[in-house]
Amino acid sequence: VFPQSIVAGQYATLSWSVMGAKECTASGGWSGTKKFIDHERVTPTSTTSYTLTCTGNGGSESAQVTVTVR
Repeated sequence: VFPQSIVAGQYATLSWSVMGAKECTASGGWSGTKKFIDHERVTPTSTTSYTLTCTGNGGSESAQVTVTVR
């Protein structure tokens, strides 16, 4: 995530790259099915956590980042 701390009205960019997954799903401050390699701009109005959970043959794994709004 860049930047990890913003002023309300600004945006942060979430970037991710996942190998070997069958599906990736967003939760928390965002939602929906995501591509395996992508980025997304978010504009939270308050401090928000974003989670990406990917599943594959070996099970599932999640990553979470928090964007702090000053």
